[in-house]
Amino acid sequence: MALPHDDQGPSRAALLRQAEDKERLATRFDGWAKDLDGLLAPVTVTSGGRDVWTGPAADRFSGGMRERRAETAALAGDCRTAAANLRGSAARLREDAKKAPA
Repeated sequence: MALPHDDQGPSRAALLRQAEDKERLATRFDGWAKDLDGLLAPVTVTSGGRDVWTGPAADRFSGGMRERRAETAALAGDCRTAAANLRGSAARLREDAKKAPA
């Protein structure tokens, strides 16, 4: 089925809906990033500032936690990047909506 020659693409309302959806998802990504920040900070082999669990197993655990914290921090950064990208896309959609047919 061929499109009519005067088809000018998505309507203004459709573009604005898409922009709103992207903004909403960006907000969710920001929330997930915030949830990830410091998520593993309280997991430690200490209690009251003193080492309670020591030895090779504790050292392996602490090393693993350092790696998990770094991975979690990277994931939080990825969430922030996704949010920024979504907001940029939403802004472009809003600009396109200004030029789109009603």
